[in-house]
Amino acid sequence: MSSVALIAVCASGCVNEAIGEPMNASSEVSNLEGACPNLVFSVEGMRVSTDSATQIEDGSCAEIVNGKGVEVEGVARDGVLYASEVDLD
Repeated sequence: MSSVALIAVCASGCVNEAIGEPMNASSEVSNLEGACPNLVFSVEGMRVSTDSATQIEDGSCAEIVNGKGVEVEGVARDGVLYASEVDLD
C-alpha cells in the first residue's frame, strides 16, 4: 500500500494511539481547576483539559464554572479529553 493510500484509510477513521480518539461529551462542569485558558474539569466523569487552542462557543473561558452545562469536542488520550471546542449551554 502506498503512503497516499494509507493516509486516505487513516483519514476515514483509524485511531492513532499517539493522537487519541475523537470524542464528544456533554454535561455540567464539575471539579474545575486552573485559570483560563488552561482549565481542567470533569464532564460525564471524564477529565477535560483546555488550552489556548480550545475554541469557546457561545461565551468565554471565564464563563466555564462548576455547574455550567457544556458540550465538549476533542481527542481522548490517557483518560483525558483534550478539548478542541467547548460549547456553553
